[in-house]
Order: sequence, then structure tokens, then C-alpha cells
Amino acid sequence: MTHTVGVLLLAAGAALIVLDLVVTSSTDHRSTLIRLRLQRRFPRLSQGLLVVLVCTAGAAVFTVGLDLLSRT
Repeated sequence: MTHTVGVLLLAAGAALIVLDLVVTSSTDHRSTLIRLRLQRRFPRLSQGLLVVLVCTAGAAVFTVGLDLLSRT
């Protein structure tokens, strides 16, 4: 069970990072839903800091997935 959860978290963390970076580098400067929610909650944060926060959250999820995989 922990192996499956670890793989899912690993994939979710990587997808969150890649999706946010791809959307950030798009030509029309769209924002992901997560970044839009952060921007509503913290309106004074810059776009760059929002990208860093989302990627950090993705890295944390990825790390938890790796930790669960290493325990099996």
C-alpha cells in the first residue's frame, strides 16, 4: 500500500512542478489554479515568488513520495 501511495505522490509532485513551469513559460502568461488561489490569499506576492512556492510544494510532495518508496 505504501508503495502505491509513494508512486502516486512521486508522480503528483513531479506533475505539479512541470505543469507550473510549463504554464509559467507559456507565451500568454496564464496562471495555474493553485497559483491563482495563492494570489487571492496573498495579493502582495509577486508572480516569481508564487512560482517558487508552487514548485516548493511540488518538491515536498515528491520528497514524501520518495521517502515512502525507500521505506518499502
